[in-house]
Amino acid sequence: HGQRLAAGDTKVATCVNCHGGHGVRKVSDAKSPVYPLNVATTCATCHADPAHMAGYQTTSGPLPTTQFEAYKGSVHYAALTGKQDLSALTCNDCHGNHGAAPPGAGAVVNVCGTCHAVFAEKFALSPHKDVFERGCIECHDNHRIVEPTDAMLSAAGGALCATCHADDAGAKAATGMHGRIETLRAAVDRADARLAQVRNAGLEVGEHELRLREARNHLVLTRTEVHTFREEAVAKVA
Repeated sequence: HGQRLAAGDTKVATCVNCHGGHGVRKVSDAKSPVYPLNVATTCATCHADPAHMAGYQTTSGPLPTTQFEAYKGSVHYAALTGKQDLSALTCNDCHGNHGAAPPGAGAVVNVCGTCHAVFAEKFALSPHKDVFERGCIECHDNHRIVEPTDAMLSAAGGALCATCHADDAGAKAATGMHGRIETLRAAVDRADARLAQVRNAGLEVGEHELRLREARNHLVLTRTEVHTFREEAVAKVA
């Protein structure tokens, strides 16, 4: 914004566009346009207006104006507005606020890794690191980030891996990782149902419930290891 303003572009946002003029409120004030719940709507004032954004370009074409609508379909927006989780991501968490950088500045995996540090670390050691030009976005998108599911991890049908892999080593790895996770998930479900029966019969199952909780933790960890894109890493945890 500052660079374009210095170059003579008076359409860009300045202080008053985001903070207001005379009725400036603290960031912690729920009525402030820069309160976490309001940030996306404030940014959308300009960025979702096709007429206002006309003429702005990215390296691949006109700057889109669909970001706000896409973001409203994301897990971040659901956590922010549905659960009132003020730590959930909104526009300035990824793009910055006063030092806002244009899309494409730097590696997006570094941005995602600010919160998802373990995933970024796994991805950095994966065979996809040098293949995915857009990093995390290749699988998860940027604004419309939906809740990931195990069904994404497959080389069959309309699954995510199938967009690049068909009958190759990548497809085999995806199928293998998915199988390991499904086997563990099914085992956890069976154990959970069996423990419920035993508990209802009046027997002590505290030790076994702790072991089951550990198994559930490992199920979560297998999904973390998926970001290594190596079947052996998932198999070790499973």
